[in-house]
Amino acid sequence: MTLSFDSIKKLMKLDPADYDFVIPDVNKALCNLVLLSSTPQRPIPEQEQVNHAINAYKRIKQPEMWAHWVREQMDDCLRNCITSIQTFLNSAVEKYNQIKSEQDGQFNAASTTIQEDIVAMFAAKTAKKGTKRKSDVKAEQEAQPEPKKPPFLRHFKHSTAPDAPLYQVGDSKEWDGVTYYFCDAPTHRDKVRWHRHPPDNCNVRKRYLAKKNANEPNAEANVVDDTPDDATQATQVSSAAAQDSDIASLLASALVLAPDDNVRNVLNNTISVITDM
Repeated sequence: MTLSFDSIKKLMKLDPADYDFVIPDVNKALCNLVLLSSTPQRPIPEQEQVNHAINAYKRIKQPEMWAHWVREQMDDCLRNCITSIQTFLNSAVEKYNQIKSEQDGQFNAASTTIQEDIVAMFAAKTAKKGTKRKSDVKAEQEAQPEPKKPPFLRHFKHSTAPDAPLYQVGDSKEWDGVTYYFCDAPTHRDKVRWHRHPPDNCNVRKRYLAKKNANEPNAEANVVDDTPDDATQATQVSSAAAQDSDIASLLASALVLAPDDNVRNVLNNTISVITDM
């Protein structure tokens, strides 16, 4: 009983690729498995044997002539047009031989379709080119020597002496065949002052100067104009005249009430001075 069950499993999984797609050998293996799978109590019907044969044959996806023939046999099987297993196996061998004769004695079979082969070919080609893994790229970068940098990148004056002159915009230096230009903008990353591009092309310097100019007060706007205009002058003169008139009136009232000639003389002189202004 165990042998029968094992044979049935093998019969259901029969793959022509295990027999190099040689149909006569596939048929022989199928007949042996059918014999081993049958028991006196349950012999395998011929229609079921035909189904097992078709299941094995349809695993062959190429050549297309064979796959097309198998599809036709599946339709006939559904219509119960195939009744003899031996006749069906013989027709399979005939188709096999016909294809070989048309392909110079070769039965170029495969378990995959042409479309699947094309997809697999492109996938393999892409994988071969493939992008490098991040770990590989990082390892390569670490293995590469870091480019040398000039020792004066952060220098802003000619020497370390306290009274050393400062570098100016327009100064340049040659180092390792490359020209470096001084930039006076203090906002560069890591306080770098020397760059390969001229300061006129430095975007960091442009932003720094724009911000600096925006923060500086306008000197002309802050100058106070102390010169009064004509209307102001006229108002000031009129106000002064009114004040003098009021003072003169008060002095005149005081003159009337003066107790003696000395006081009246002082008041008269004062009124004269005010009226003459």
